[in-house]
Amino acid sequence: MFRTPPPPPLPAGGDRHQIPDRRDRSEPGALTFGRDISHNLTDLLGIPVDPPVLVHGDDLSGTQVFGYDLTVAGLPARITVFPVRDPLLHTTLPGYSIELPGQRVPFDPDGYRDLDWQLATTLAAAVHTRTASAATQPDSAQPLPADGVVITDPAAFEARIAAALAEGPVRVDRPVTGDGDCAELCVIGADGVLFCLLYQPDSGQAWVRAVGEVGGPLAELTGAGCPGGGFRLTGDLPYRVHALLRGAHRGLRVVRGARTAFDEVGLP
Repeated sequence: MFRTPPPPPLPAGGDRHQIPDRRDRSEPGALTFGRDISHNLTDLLGIPVDPPVLVHGDDLSGTQVFGYDLTVAGLPARITVFPVRDPLLHTTLPGYSIELPGQRVPFDPDGYRDLDWQLATTLAAAVHTRTASAATQPDSAQPLPADGVVITDPAAFEARIAAALAEGPVRVDRPVTGDGDCAELCVIGADGVLFCLLYQPDSGQAWVRAVGEVGGPLAELTGAGCPGGGFRLTGDLPYRVHALLRGAHRGLRVVRGARTAFDEVGLP
């Protein structure tokens, strides 16, 4: 084992190739390797992880560098593969680097067997740590029942949240008053489903902690993209939540008070 240096940047304008779900008998080993990493992540985390996008090209020195771009539990991740000179063996060996947004995940291979598994276990541990800390619930959050709403399609679920924020009436339970506060709001979508959201202003993170189907109680979320206390929002949705909590989001009527305050806007 040797210590892997920081990776070189992937060449600008490099070729990008989406690795297919199924293996072709004649495909290059780089495609199989990337798919195996995603399959291992799916097994380790219990959520679907799509095969990565393979990015490859030559850096400024003409050295071939390639990487795998994945999305794991809503987080973009990149695994870079590049040549490293081993001063002890006087030879060049492949080096591997794992990166999450704003974080280089330490990884030094323990030999060259089962590297797809080694990379997946290291990345899975980093993602679990990252998402678990982001989804910590405040002490004042109301208890949730044991039965949960199982999410199997994170993109479709997040699209429902976006539509509810853009169209539905909301109630702000605990507006933002300081950097250390965790604000809470409820929003009802066009289909009548109630979403309970939290926003952490000091970290800029927002997530859905519970869903109330029409006529039912709030239920805890489980399944894809739901580590710890809820479903982490990505993209521009945290900013929408923040604007909403400040009462500045266009087209939405902020209703303050208890849950019965929804009656004031004609909701059941």
